[in-house]
Amino acid sequence: MTVRNDAVALRRGVKGFYRGRSVEIQGLVGPDKILVVDQATSESHVLTPDQFKIRAGSESKATTPALHDVGKEWDEAERRYAAIEPLVQRSVHGARVSFEEIKDRAKVAGVHFTTVYRWIRDYENAGNRPSGLKPRIKNRGPRKKLLDPVVESLVTSAIQDLYLDRQQRTMKSTYEGVGERCRAAGVPTPHYNTVRKRILAIPEREKLSKRARRKLAADRYDPRPGTLVIERPWQLVEIDHTPTDLILVDDTHRRPIGRAHITAVIDVYSRMIAGFYVSLEPPSAATVGLALTRAMLPKSAWLAEMGLTADWPCYGHPAALHVDNALEFHGKMLHRVCHEYKMTLEFRPLKTPQFGGHIEAFFKTLAHKIHELPGTTFFSVEHRGEYPSDLTSLFSLDEFEKWLVHTIVEYHEAFHSTIKCSPKSRYLKAFNVGGDELPAAEAYVFEDPERLRVDFMPYEERTIQQYGVQFWKIRYYHSVLKRFINAATSGRNSAKRQFRFHYDPRNISCIYFYDPDLKQYFPIPYRNITNPRMSAWECREADRELNKAGRSTIDERAIVESVTRRRQIEREAAATSRSARRNAQRVASGMKSKGTLSVVPQPVALGEPAPDVIAESKAERRAPRPYLVEDL
Repeated sequence: MTVRNDAVALRRGVKGFYRGRSVEIQGLVGPDKILVVDQATSESHVLTPDQFKIRAGSESKATTPALHDVGKEWDEAERRYAAIEPLVQRSVHGARVSFEEIKDRAKVAGVHFTTVYRWIRDYENAGNRPSGLKPRIKNRGPRKKLLDPVVESLVTSAIQDLYLDRQQRTMKSTYEGVGERCRAAGVPTPHYNTVRKRILAIPEREKLSKRARRKLAADRYDPRPGTLVIERPWQLVEIDHTPTDLILVDDTHRRPIGRAHITAVIDVYSRMIAGFYVSLEPPSAATVGLALTRAMLPKSAWLAEMGLTADWPCYGHPAALHVDNALEFHGKMLHRVCHEYKMTLEFRPLKTPQFGGHIEAFFKTLAHKIHELPGTTFFSVEHRGEYPSDLTSLFSLDEFEKWLVHTIVEYHEAFHSTIKCSPKSRYLKAFNVGGDELPAAEAYVFEDPERLRVDFMPYEERTIQQYGVQFWKIRYYHSVLKRFINAATSGRNSAKRQFRFHYDPRNISCIYFYDPDLKQYFPIPYRNITNPRMSAWECREADRELNKAGRSTIDERAIVESVTRRRQIEREAAATSRSARRNAQRVASGMKSKGTLSVVPQPVALGEPAPDVIAESKAERRAPRPYLVEDL
């Protein structure tokens, strides 16, 4: 079962749905305005991109198919795709691939040429997606035994110690070392070809780097930056973070709470700011995902929620993301979705901020604007001098976000010295609306925006127990998990099977379970539905405080009581403590986040309890006792 979330070009003749009725695109009034005609009544409508639905009923879609799986299979799929990428790219553009080219790629990959043909076929059958290259699980049969785990560990350690070493030992010398270790351990020595295959499977760059040839590895595999030629919008976007040079105030007491962080995405071609996210939390995989989804989706609905009518016609599907080497950009979530959404993830060299010059230039321009606001901290303590930043602070988080929208819209309209026009005019000109020439770019929308949001959320893997699943010592349950309770992996050495759960760290009142059979996401609520809405940060802080206090047993009840007690203390201290106000504002901001998927398409109640085999007393099962907490 193949499930996709393709980006669809908004061009004449494309069919879709508006308010449940079938419509067809007649043309673009602008990149954020679509002229459609009702196929039944021939009535014309001018729509925004988020009003035009690719699938019928997607306005109230409850579940969203997932795309990406995790595991070692993906590493092998990436290696195979790297081997056939030059061939499939040529065939996409209509070029014929010769047999000699197939043999050359097979030699590079260390496989037979028929294997390369099979990889190309699997890639095309999967809709030209790298996920089709994941290795198939084979039944090896009783006569084909895997290498003994002890022997396997000896082979691995010998390769690491002997072959991947500055002494640059040969394969034969490494094999002799394997034999010595196996004889000392009293286990049989594997065949030479077994060790040889393990060594050939090591990436060439890793071999060169660890065998005292790091410079050669860099010369051969590191990019060589030259003139950056960008020909259209969304060909390359940069994303980065910056702390705001502004002291914010809380919503309740209007007292200082400190600075926030901005995560912004810029389209390099036009210099349009594609999207941003402002948070009191430090940069993380979650803030990266929120900024990217806001950048890739149309903004009219989001701006309407803020009560703004700004013109921001920037949305689409990036071909490449350019990021620095911060930890949040190396997470598994961003790596996987970039592969599945066909976006290249490019990392700038270490300690070279000039490689992210476009987003850095915007942050510098934005900083000068922020320095004109009351409560600014300027660039440094020396620059601030005796200016009373705390006493003059005025903006709350929501107010600053609205100010930032207006500032970005003005930035889009202002003349840019590098591109010799305004970012907005360069962006719109690329679409050539109403012109005679072919446009340089097309506007793209996603078939399922809700799944896009879930895909870009951080995720973890867990086994499913009789009580459901546990995150941050909080238990979650829904009947969709029932058939996976204590599920085991296939094979002789079967371990408990792990499943993927996405979550929004701002609001962990539910998590999102990916059903590997149905290829869908399902929201999984608290097992105890009386629990208050909490953030992942609050749960971690509660766990840390309970550990510090020497609490012997830290369970869900203790976590919830600690969070509730902490909120009460911070409310009382907010009038005098800056950190208490900041924490209270973090809680309030998390409460404003909405769940992505709100309905489970199953005829069951969200509060259905787990099976009775859970370790609870009969009295508790007869009359569940809610926690005495206040749902803030």
